[in-house]
Amino acid sequence: MAKKAATSPPPDAPSGSTAPTAAPVQSPEERIAALVRGDGASTAPAPPLNDNGPDGAPAAPEAPTAPANDNNGDRAPRRRRRQRREGAASAGDEEAEAPRPKRRRASNSDVVGEIVEGASFWHGPDCTGYATIEMDGHAEHWPVESKAFDRFLSARLLAVTGAVPASGTRRDVASICDVEAQRGPCHDVHRRVANLDDGAIYIDLCDASWRAIEITALGWQVVERPPVKFVRSPGMLALPEPEPSDTGLRDLRALTNAATDADFVLMVAWLVGALSGRGPFPIAILSGEAGTGKSRLATIMRALVDPSVAMVRAAPKDLRGLFATASNEFVLVLDNVSSMPHELSDELCRIASGAASSARALHTNVEQVFLTGARPIILNGIGGHFGQQADLMSRAMPIRLAPIPEAARRTEREMDAAFRAARPRILAALLDAVSAALRHLPTTTLASLPRMADFALFMTAAEVGLGWEPGTFVEAMEAGRAEAEGAAFEADPVAKAIVDFVTSEHPYGGWEGTPTALLAALNERVPEQVRRSRIWPMTSQGMGTRLDRAAPLLRARGFTIERRHGRERTVAIVPPPPAT
Repeated sequence: MAKKAATSPPPDAPSGSTAPTAAPVQSPEERIAALVRGDGASTAPAPPLNDNGPDGAPAAPEAPTAPANDNNGDRAPRRRRRQRREGAASAGDEEAEAPRPKRRRASNSDVVGEIVEGASFWHGPDCTGYATIEMDGHAEHWPVESKAFDRFLSARLLAVTGAVPASGTRRDVASICDVEAQRGPCHDVHRRVANLDDGAIYIDLCDASWRAIEITALGWQVVERPPVKFVRSPGMLALPEPEPSDTGLRDLRALTNAATDADFVLMVAWLVGALSGRGPFPIAILSGEAGTGKSRLATIMRALVDPSVAMVRAAPKDLRGLFATASNEFVLVLDNVSSMPHELSDELCRIASGAASSARALHTNVEQVFLTGARPIILNGIGGHFGQQADLMSRAMPIRLAPIPEAARRTEREMDAAFRAARPRILAALLDAVSAALRHLPTTTLASLPRMADFALFMTAAEVGLGWEPGTFVEAMEAGRAEAEGAAFEADPVAKAIVDFVTSEHPYGGWEGTPTALLAALNERVPEQVRRSRIWPMTSQGMGTRLDRAAPLLRARGFTIERRHGRERTVAIVPPPPAT
């Protein structure tokens, strides 16, 4: 039988040494404890938890260091000093000579328990880790990568170690907490408004006590500990505590300058829908002359639903900027919109409808940022370019503002004070409407369902709580949509050219052909200035894209658009029957 070869230490190893063994795998508790104590941490070690040695005994004082030149001349003074110290020690009190009691070094579980005391960990549907922290009688929910949780860790580490922890230590502890969050349960994450499957709605007041408004079919109330996981973004401001009153809607009407009663109805409907948290949401588009207070109205509308330090924002330049804004806010307000690429317009429609979207995260080639859940949107600064966004206009809720007479103008300070005083009453009136909608929705029907039928049905159910006559909202919505579609059609040169071409040359049977043939026919009918504009298609592919965008406007005028596939792909455009 062959003998097993003996293992010898390396040549440079000291005598009697053995081969190193693999380090034992540490539990999360052991890792956190090691980080706190500074045992092998990759960052600056924190001070020890106590002054004891590794075995719990008092640490021995450091031995004095002998001077480099230790000659006989230095020994006599040193001997005399030692004798004086020994004499003072022998004359001391016996209690001073008694050994100090041994202090037990905190275990790993003790250290972890102290750091995360009052916290529990969980993750959202997108696997983002969160911590729920019990503080001053209420629960707070923060992402483990947030500054708020970093401040919590700093405070806890300071309390445990007695010293300010290094930033690297905090990051390492947060990473371990994130691992624990992934092992924890999965919960839905809500920002500002939560619409639950059981019919209850919760609105985060965003106050220091983390209270919320609970809305049911029976009414509404302020609750101390809502049963949902609300998270907060930097800049979110508190809503006022609502005050029941009979004057809420009248106060709102006096503070705004909606052009007509129908415009005011649409404004209130957008607010009620936003507070309900029930998407898809219509997109409020504010229009009016310069000086009609469009930006101020946008601020008032947002302050009643989702107040923020930045009430309005400039239109983002790309999808990533739009995602960054929409991911951290419940209400999205874009002010002074002067131009909008098609991809941004399409993404706004997806955000308002609640379709899931994703974009690449910053500083990475693989990580994706996901946006789920519908968001209420306000756009201010409508111009002719919106006519090329047919899908956006089909979801629009246009709200027109009337010019403010000189005699009725007030200072910003006066208007702010008036709104501040009326805001609790206005909010209560809107909450009454949401509760009424929940109460009457099961028995509410419509003769015909318009586009955004869910929203129309919900607002019809809310009419009782608003004191409106039945059908008030649908009538205002249809009138506003017709006006929006008319404005969109007038601003779309392709749609106008198709209507002119088909109705004049093919009024009965319609026209059928390829996008290339359609582009050639339209080029013969439009002025050169239009053909050279950026919005006019230059290729057959561009013609097909523009036709798809113009199709909703054409159908609103009774046209039939049909794509046909044979040996070549064609499109059939049939106009409505000529009027007799």
